Amino acid sequence: MQKTDPTAELIHKNYQLFTADVAENVIFTNDISYEAKAAGATKNSKNKRDYGLQLRQLYDFIQKLDEQGKWNVALEMKVVESNPSDDEINRICEVFKANLKNPDNAIIVNYDRLTLDRSREKGGGHVSTIDAYDPETKSFLINDVNATEKPVWVKTRDLVLAMATKDTDENRGYITVAKAPY
Repeated sequence: MQKTDPTAELIHKNYQLFTADVAENVIFTNDISYEAKAAGATKNSKNKRDYGLQLRQLYDFIQKLDEQGKWNVALEMKVVESNPSDDEINRICEVFKANLKNPDNAIIVNYDRLTLDRSREKGGGHVSTIDAYDPETKSFLINDVNATEKPVWVKTRDLVLAMATKDTDENRGYITVAKAPY
């Protein structure tokens, strides 16, 4: 893990897109909202509970909200393959930096917390937003959606490797969300 920035708590870009516009559809409440559970998002491809929200399930859920006219967004989902090359790590870094240039956009990452911090006693797969990039340290700020966790800076390579881990059905990854014009 990298440095923790106390001012990071002021950065709430994820709420600008996800709660200010569509407050009745809050996804990020205790990692999985009641709405996501009602949509069947807690079952894997074998129709068994997996006690988490996989990347594809979250993507499908946001897409359904968009189709219902509750959101007006452009989505892109990327599964990060195991053992990503340096070129792939750099490509993901550029995608994230480009997305962060627009305050109406968002990046949602599905990553393995244990890969980032092996001293953790619990945790594993997790979903949070990326809110900033520090070019000096080549680190991204994960604005954790869990109220008991603080935002944390993570080096690009470490973050990509934490996304390149197996979830229940496929590897983790990220979703880029761009607010579409009305």
